[in-house]
Amino acid sequence: PAMISPLEEQAKAPRVMFAAFFSCFLVIVLVCATALIAWGPETHGKCSEMPGGHFCKIQPFYNLNFSPLSSGGGAIAVFITAYPCLAITSIPVVAITTRNNLTRWMNLSVPADKPYCLKNVLLTLAVLMPANVVALITRDIQAVIAVVGGYA
Repeated sequence: PAMISPLEEQAKAPRVMFAAFFSCFLVIVLVCATALIAWGPETHGKCSEMPGGHFCKIQPFYNLNFSPLSSGGGAIAVFITAYPCLAITSIPVVAITTRNNLTRWMNLSVPADKPYCLKNVLLTLAVLMPANVVALITRDIQAVIAVVGGYA
């Protein structure tokens, strides 16, 4: 709710949400479709780094298998290889939304014209610090994913 409330016309919210989810669906289908065409009986241990080069055995990181794709002049290969970086772009939106929800839940008022007031900074840190602390102290990321992976 907090993410769609800035929409001017609330009646358009279902269409906007559908478009957002559908575009995410299309990107995931694109990535999966490229997986279907990328792997075959390949014997190379490492993928070619040049578009149009040879494919290879399945690599540990899914996105590294696609660097040889030459479709679109290599643009598709660059997009798929850099796809995990897109997740980083959602962090500010999620942090701000969580901070705003936390502000409302705690019945605090933060002045809109003072984004660097102490309350706002502390609430932002309260949202960001737990994830950073877990990242600093954990060595087994699979254990963290097993616990919180369903919520991500």
